Amino acid sequence: MNGGSLRSDDLPKGAVTRAELVSLLPFLSEVIVVDMPGSLLRSALQHGISGLSNEDADSSPPGKFLQVSSTLRFQWYFDDGVPALGTVTVAGSALDDEASYKVAISEYIANGGDGFDQFAGLDRMSRGLTQADTVALYLAQFTAASPLPEPSDGRIMQTSEVVHLPLGVFCKVPSKAVNMGKPSQREECDHALHMVEVINNKNDGLYDDLLPSALLVVNESYQGCVQGLAERALAELRGAPNLLSLGGDLPAAIGPSCSNDVAAVTSAQSRASSGWNGVVVSPSSTAPVLTDGEQYPNVVRMSTNEIMIGAGLANLVQHYQWRRVAVLHDDSLWGRGSAGAFMSSFLAGSERAELINCPNGGRSVSRQLAEADGICAVPEGETRGTQFSLDEVEAGDNDETTHCRECIVSLLQGLHDKGARIIVLATQPRIAGQIFHLVHETGLLYGKGCVPVPKNPQLPDLRTLPDSKPLPSPATQVCVDPDVVDRGYAAQPRCVTEHDNHLRRRGRTLYHRDR
Repeated sequence: MNGGSLRSDDLPKGAVTRAELVSLLPFLSEVIVVDMPGSLLRSALQHGISGLSNEDADSSPPGKFLQVSSTLRFQWYFDDGVPALGTVTVAGSALDDEASYKVAISEYIANGGDGFDQFAGLDRMSRGLTQADTVALYLAQFTAASPLPEPSDGRIMQTSEVVHLPLGVFCKVPSKAVNMGKPSQREECDHALHMVEVINNKNDGLYDDLLPSALLVVNESYQGCVQGLAERALAELRGAPNLLSLGGDLPAAIGPSCSNDVAAVTSAQSRASSGWNGVVVSPSSTAPVLTDGEQYPNVVRMSTNEIMIGAGLANLVQHYQWRRVAVLHDDSLWGRGSAGAFMSSFLAGSERAELINCPNGGRSVSRQLAEADGICAVPEGETRGTQFSLDEVEAGDNDETTHCRECIVSLLQGLHDKGARIIVLATQPRIAGQIFHLVHETGLLYGKGCVPVPKNPQLPDLRTLPDSKPLPSPATQVCVDPDVVDRGYAAQPRCVTEHDNHLRRRGRTLYHRDR
C-alpha cells in the first residue's frame, strides 16, 4: 500500500479496536488482487522511492512510498542524488522480471493514484474488503497468548550511496567500424564491456556482491595496434564528459593489447609528460621489457611473457633437431622482444644452432652467446639481419590493405637466397597476412612435398605419413621434405606454419607469432 494511506503514527500495544484500525486506514479503498510480471513490480517499487530526493522528503515524506509485506523486501540507495532501486527479493528469492506474481494492492493505486500508472490494464479480482477490513481479518488470528510477532529487520533498507568508478577501455577498432568478417578485432574490448554490464547489474545473480555499492562508468577509445594512436586514445578517455563531471582523473584502463601501445602510455617518460598515473590492465601485451616496473609503472598484464613463449618455441625447434633457422620480425617493441626471446633460447639450446640470417649465426666471433638485445648485431649503419621497419612495409599508411609490395618481396627474396627452410615470423597480423599473400603469389619460400603434423604431444614418425595427405583445419603444422628425412638430414626440414589460411596447399611457409 502507498504510505499516504496511513493516517496514524502507530497502533497501541495489546488489543486493537476496530476504531483504531479505521483511524489508521480511514480511506474506503478496496483491496485488489492482480497478477503482474516481476518487471512491473520492480517498476512500481522504483516509482515509490522516486520522491525521496525531494528537499522536504524528511519533513513531508512522499505518499507514494510503498509499504510492503514481510515476504517482499527491497533495498534502495542514492545514485548521484537520485533514488535507485537495489536488490529485491520475494519469499527469499531474487525478483524475476519474467515471472508472474500475485500482488494485493489498494484500489487507489490500481486506478493510477500517486502516479502509479503501471497497473492499468491488468485483470483485477476484488475481495470486497477495504484496507481496514483486510487488516482486521489478519489481526483476528492473533491472541494475547499468541500475539503478532515482532517485525523482522531488513524489509525495506536504505544502503550506502553508490560510488561511480571511472574506467577506460582501449579498443583495437572503433565499435562502428569493425569488420564483421573479423570479429576478433573487437573480442577483448567487447569482453571487457560485457563484464562491466554484468558487474553493474546487481539483480542478475552474477557477481551481485562484487562492488555492491559502486557502478563502473566506462568510456572506450580506439588505439589500433602499433599505429601510434595510444596517446591520443588516452587523452580522449581522460577528457570524456561523463568522467569530467565526476571530477578527478581516470584511475584505471583495460588495454591496450599491443606492447608498443602499453609502453606509449605507461613509460616513466610518458607518465611524467602526461601527468597520468592510472593502472593499465593489458589483456595480451607480452613484450619482455614491460616487466620493468620502474620504467613501466602500474602495469598489470594478463598474458604469458614472451620469454616463456620463446623458450617453448625453441623447445619445439630443438625437438625436431632443426639447427639452421631464420628469424624475421618487425621493429615494434613486441616484435624485437619476441624474436629476441626465441633467439636466446634457440642458441642456448645447442652449440650447433645457427640463425642463418645473422652475422656469425647469431653469435660473437668467439662463438659466445650474446645478450638478447645483442643477438644478430650488425655493423653500425646497417639494418639488423632479422628486422624490418613497420613504417616502411606499411608504406606510411595504417590501412591494412596498403603495403609496400617491393619491401616485402625483398625480405622474402633475402631469406630465399640464404636457403631458409624454417622461418620464425614475429609481426603484426596485418603484416603477416600481406607476407603470406606474397609468399603464395611469388612462390618464394613456397615448395612442395610437405607432410602435415597436427599439434599433438604424441608426434608421429614423419616417415610413415604420405605426402599426399591434405592439410587439416587450422592448427600448427610442421612440414618436412620427405627426401630430406630419408637422407637423414632432419635438421633441415621445409617449414612450420600456424593457422595460415593462404597457404593450405602443401608448401614451404612461415611460423607466425603475433602480439
